[in-house]
Amino acid sequence: MEVLLGAAIAMLAAEALDICRWAAERITTWAAGRWRKRNGIDHAEEWLDDLNERPGNILKLISAVWLALGAVLPPDWLTLELP
Repeated sequence: MEVLLGAAIAMLAAEALDICRWAAERITTWAAGRWRKRNGIDHAEEWLDDLNERPGNILKLISAVWLALGAVLPPDWLTLELP
């Protein structure tokens, strides 16, 4: 029983990671569209290439969310103001 439960959890985790990759691609495409509307520059292909170079699906999702924040929020909100 424990072996079956472990196998089921492993299969669900693998599926969730595939969902992370899919979501990252969709979020990046959406963010590039927002960026194009705001600045007139299309970064979709470049950002998707950068996304594919990221190791691991979770890091891809984190990168995509960061791009989406950059497309929605004012640029000065995402920069560090170090002394």
